[in-house]
Amino acid sequence: MDADIFTQLKDELARQLDTHSQSKRDPAEGWVNFSPAKGAGLKPSVLVEEPARAGMEGQRPSPTSSALRLVSAPPTGKKNKVSDLSYTGTWETGFTLTWSYVNVGDYNQDGTVSIADITPLAENFQETAEGEGDSWRGWIDGDGNGVINIGDITPLAQNFFVQCEGYLVQGSATGDANSFITTANIPFSDSSADGGRRRFIHSLTPTGYRYLRVMPIDPAGLPGEASNVLELPEQPPPPPEGDPPEIVSISPDGGDEGTQVVFVVELTGDAPFTFLWDFGGAGEPNTSNYASPPVTLGAPGTYTGHLTVTNDYGTDETDFPITVNPVPKWHVTVVEGPGYVGEYCTLAEVNGAPAIAYGERLPGGALFNIKYVRARDSSGEQWNTPVVLERDVKVAQLSSVVISVVKGNPAVVYSRQTDDPFKKRLVFMRALDALGTSWGEQIVVEEDYADLVPDPSLHGFLFLNGLPTFIAGLKYYRAIDEDGSQRWEVCQRCSNR
Repeated sequence: MDADIFTQLKDELARQLDTHSQSKRDPAEGWVNFSPAKGAGLKPSVLVEEPARAGMEGQRPSPTSSALRLVSAPPTGKKNKVSDLSYTGTWETGFTLTWSYVNVGDYNQDGTVSIADITPLAENFQETAEGEGDSWRGWIDGDGNGVINIGDITPLAQNFFVQCEGYLVQGSATGDANSFITTANIPFSDSSADGGRRRFIHSLTPTGYRYLRVMPIDPAGLPGEASNVLELPEQPPPPPEGDPPEIVSISPDGGDEGTQVVFVVELTGDAPFTFLWDFGGAGEPNTSNYASPPVTLGAPGTYTGHLTVTNDYGTDETDFPITVNPVPKWHVTVVEGPGYVGEYCTLAEVNGAPAIAYGERLPGGALFNIKYVRARDSSGEQWNTPVVLERDVKVAQLSSVVISVVKGNPAVVYSRQTDDPFKKRLVFMRALDALGTSWGEQIVVEEDYADLVPDPSLHGFLFLNGLPTFIAGLKYYRAIDEDGSQRWEVCQRCSNR
């Protein structure tokens, strides 16, 4: 720092202090009398008479009194007004207030306008000020002419010994200037400069006041110039009293594809509730507003659903898993078609593969062919060509067809009417090979067969105790030889009816 510049600034400060030695402040704030001081290093110093304020001891001395002493005063006047008070936040989260420190002439921003403020002037002498007071050099440019020079001594002299001890945060319900009440006292030490203008940051718990301002005070607690007034948004009404929803569990956690399930939520809280379900593509419908929505599950897989429940007091939401299980499907193979095939159909396993005996209704609908067919593999994927066992059976005559394995070869028994509509003929046929590609002659088990029931059916065709056996209505039939090619025996009454 140039010693000549520093000396020049001290001399100018001394001159201006001497020039203002007879100046007075507003009577309400006290008055200032400048006179030389011994050992101060400057020609004059500041001697301020004790102001006459309500509630303070003593009376204002006369100008001729020798009882003068140095006292401070708070920042006052338009140039010392904080004009950038602002806030962030909400009523729910609380508010944060920010503002810049304002004390014209306090170039080193230590809270007091004093001789120490000459040092920043000397260190930045003839430098161009940056910004409009927001930067540090802009702040040192006290007269605002854009250059730090001898003219900036004037604000220092005019405000000499003005002191800011901190700021009062004040609130009002109406915004009227006389209605503000102090809610917090922020000491000067709570501010920070960070190489630029000193700023205050204060977290404010909502107090119900919509209007806020800050006001500087001096060490005696005397107030200075009030800041701009903030108007907060209107405070929302308090939430209604009640319990918000809380989701406890959701069931079920899935099901089989193609089936309908009903999702149910267990929850706590005060009704009524609104529901928003999203099933994540697990089924139809994919969304619902029902409390317990039915859903038809779609493709197998694992899905993530989401439920949001809301009432007058809050909202709860959660994800939940949905597992759609695959369902085994039948494999369908067309054995024979198109046409009227498959009437009086019966199925059996013949030497490790499925086999079918059935009736085929011929064109015109008056006649049947009785057929047999066996698959080429154990799963029934591929089938052999059907074999016709008897042709042109009248529709009214055929009653039923059953199939079994007799002595290693497939065999069938079927009943058909004779010319007498009340009597039937029971017929047995056995294949000549294990696959059923060729068949033996028809064996009439019983001619003019009749029963006590109107429409006797064949049941239980078995190879029992080495002999082919079956039941027709209430009669039991058994061959006397193992291939059924000889005579058959019949138990006329298998019931005590």
